[in-house]
Amino acid sequence: HHVHTGDATYFLLGAIDALGNPNRVVAASRAQPPIDMPQRRVKRQVIELAPTDLRLDQSQVAAVLQASGIADAELAARIHRRSGGWAAACVLLSAHAAAMQREGRDNDPLVGGEIDIDRFVCEEILDRLPEALQRFVLETSLLDELDAHRCDAVTGRPGSAAMLREVRQVGLIELNENSWRYPEHIRDVLRRALDERVPAAERLALARRTADVSGRDRAIG
Repeated sequence: HHVHTGDATYFLLGAIDALGNPNRVVAASRAQPPIDMPQRRVKRQVIELAPTDLRLDQSQVAAVLQASGIADAELAARIHRRSGGWAAACVLLSAHAAAMQREGRDNDPLVGGEIDIDRFVCEEILDRLPEALQRFVLETSLLDELDAHRCDAVTGRPGSAAMLREVRQVGLIELNENSWRYPEHIRDVLRRALDERVPAAERLALARRTADVSGRDRAIG
């Protein structure tokens, strides 16, 4: 079942509490559910798996590729690098490579595979965000590292700290070497969407502000 409303979420929470041990409920969500998670963590009533826990390693990517009809360790390694181990991207790229092979095409089997990934990310994630959050993630996709000050400077608007909290809740950014960043495969999709959805003059202004922020970072470093 898909839970879309707050009332349904609280009804589900009540049902979970009523079930008690030894019953278990498995739930998947791209956002932090609006329930009392901190209290449940303290009571050890939940086991949480973050997006990083669900990434595929190279051997698992090879298995996905093989399930599509291709046994090619080098191609599996390329898919793993391009996808960052993100399962959806691995499946899409493997299916694209298999289709290229069936059609007898001699060119790179991954050429064009980003089209399916772009469509998936836009339809399943980006387009479901509130309009203001969509705008924020597109504009800040030009940054390599994310914090409130950098994002305020690039967007030209205050309030980035709250926006970043929302972006973290939907799992679009990850902590990498003590910095919040968009994973490479997500960042690339967002930048292509930025090119398609934002007028050229606005993109140029964003690029200039991003360059100013990057220049200050280098000067400080």
